[in-house]
Amino acid sequence: MLRMGLSIIVIVVMAAAAPRQASAWGWNGHRIVGEIAWQRLSDEARAAVQDLLGEQSMAESSLWADEVKRDPKYSATSPMHYINIPMGETEVVMERDCVERGCVVQAINDYTAVARDASASREDRIDALKFIVHFIGDVHQPLHASYAEDRGGNDVQVTFFGKDYNLHGLWDYGMLDKTEIEWIDEAKALNEAITEEQVSEWVSVSAPVDWASESFTIARTNAYALPEDHALAQEYYDANLPIARERISIAGVRLAAWLNDIYKSSE
Repeated sequence: MLRMGLSIIVIVVMAAAAPRQASAWGWNGHRIVGEIAWQRLSDEARAAVQDLLGEQSMAESSLWADEVKRDPKYSATSPMHYINIPMGETEVVMERDCVERGCVVQAINDYTAVARDASASREDRIDALKFIVHFIGDVHQPLHASYAEDRGGNDVQVTFFGKDYNLHGLWDYGMLDKTEIEWIDEAKALNEAITEEQVSEWVSVSAPVDWASESFTIARTNAYALPEDHALAQEYYDANLPIARERISIAGVRLAAWLNDIYKSSE
């Protein structure tokens, strides 16, 4: 599913060779979220994360949850990348929208509990960290909190500057790929542009269900604001690229705050 879409070299070539599947913010978007968060970790959290990830960067670890979805060991995690809301509804309701197979909101909470559990195995705590990094990225991608009927925009076909996409893929990677900016440069620029006032505002919303509600609102009011012919170009791009970038920045800040809290020393 949420590939936070927000250019690279080898990876773009590989992705062009195979169909792009929905998966929150794309490889670049997830990397950017992970890098912004890494730069904002406390010393305690950074040491804990590095101990668990070893030589792998947090930016690279953010991709793992997508890579293992088709591994039988992790097949149950596939529905955890998104939350579906019925068409016509205007808010996320956990009791209605997160049942049976789970959802991204519940997954963040559940894996956070594992990450905090000192009795959990090291392998489980490593997995929990990687899932948290990925799912907090996912929940901030607007099409990862959208309609069940069209599979989060996957069944909505659009053209974007004459190129075919589905709506989910456009938000996962299409708009950011068009910028042709290397992901590490985008991460640096976005991180440096974040103000202390924004940090305070963003971290004041601390419940994953509220993050999903924010995304759903953006999906309804912006992502699905399509012309009748579904032909999108400069107007849609100018209106929504800043929103996609902001959601990535928010996700990075909130991920850092989340991990800082998990790994803070107990008194």
